[in-house]
Amino acid sequence: MISQRTTDLLVADCWVERSGEVRVRVPLPPLGTGYEDSSGLLARERGTGAEVRVPFDTSGAQARALLVREPGLLPEGRWDLYAEYGSETGPVLRRLRAGLRDLRALLPPLAAPPRLPVVSWVPYRTSGGWLALRTWERYGHAEVQSVHVSRDEFAVEGWLLGQGRPAPPAVELRCRRGCDRALPTVVSARPAPSPAWEGTGQGFRSSLLWTDLAEIASEGEVWDLYALPYGATEAVRVARLLDDIPDKKDVYSFPDTHVWAPGRGPLRIRPYYTQANGLSVKAESLEGI
Repeated sequence: MISQRTTDLLVADCWVERSGEVRVRVPLPPLGTGYEDSSGLLARERGTGAEVRVPFDTSGAQARALLVREPGLLPEGRWDLYAEYGSETGPVLRRLRAGLRDLRALLPPLAAPPRLPVVSWVPYRTSGGWLALRTWERYGHAEVQSVHVSRDEFAVEGWLLGQGRPAPPAVELRCRRGCDRALPTVVSARPAPSPAWEGTGQGFRSSLLWTDLAEIASEGEVWDLYALPYGATEAVRVARLLDDIPDKKDVYSFPDTHVWAPGRGPLRIRPYYTQANGLSVKAESLEGI
């Protein structure tokens, strides 16, 4: 059985390499603590309890661990990080506090060009001050580059990862629950956001009029944005995963738009990022607000 000590804080620094690998550095156990050695870094998935262990390199003044980014190692989710030490009474876990985090390699110009499958790991500090990883793994993905919201229109510029195709993807809003409605958008081709992204996919601009959505949307509905590659049968989610912000919902805020829904009255329509960083639109009634 693994015991956990919560009275002593163990602060860990981490940084992301351009390759996407995550390096974690923690102090070695002080003499006299009862620990025999540093046995490794443990990542535990929140919710499922799945665990992944990597060894510590203890040859220097601090223990160092390397998480090599590869598909399947840390499935999409949230992973809490621990140091696992050996002792005379068995393994001991100490949850890691978040110290310095160097995430510059997740952003241009240091970020590596994207490719499929998307495997993105973002170290972050939890609300309680602990060190954790937000991970994504997608075998199809359309990355949001920018979002434009005006009084009349909603427009998104994005990048569909994968092989180039003769035409841009079809992009549509899909009603999330309880209906099978979809609203196509007007799509045009766009250039790569940077020369480094050339050959990794294709750019697109998607736009729609708020009045078109108001004609079919009902109060309380959520509509998710999807991109269907030209000639394909399966759409992929339009989301923003390739940067250093693990939770877009609490950071990005888009303006509301008030639109008249024929026969139903006024609606407030608001784009937002979901907890999984997908781009969606919510319709709410203005009555009683």
